[in-house]
Amino acid sequence: MRFSKNSTYGLRALACLAKRSGTTPLSLSEISKQENISKKYLEQIFIHLKRSGLIKARKGQSGGYQLTRSPQKITVFDIIEAVEGRMTPAECLSADGTIICKNSSECGVVPFLADIQEIVVTKLKNTSLYDIEKNHT
Repeated sequence: MRFSKNSTYGLRALACLAKRSGTTPLSLSEISKQENISKKYLEQIFIHLKRSGLIKARKGQSGGYQLTRSPQKITVFDIIEAVEGRMTPAECLSADGTIICKNSSECGVVPFLADIQEIVVTKLKNTSLYDIEKNHT
């Protein structure tokens, strides 16, 4: 399994915001500079993060982006799902882990993939942005 560049950059950008949680907003330019990520690339990622309600934007001279919740209440799963959509490692599984393959009774791979999906999703849901940020400092 490999996380996309969008997911990785989204995690890094929100970890950057988590450091400033509760203080003044951070501009996209500042995040771009601190994380060495193209501002144009971040703009595209932030569209999804804002739409999902994980961040909010404040306009004006002291404007920028802030988290909408505390870093302890935003999970890695929330971020990846916002950026990528529903997660599933194989076409034969739905996002909730239900087996949707027509050949599942004859295939030993599907139950294995369902187990892997459950392990990964559980880890992502049990890891907060705070956990990521505190290990980043």
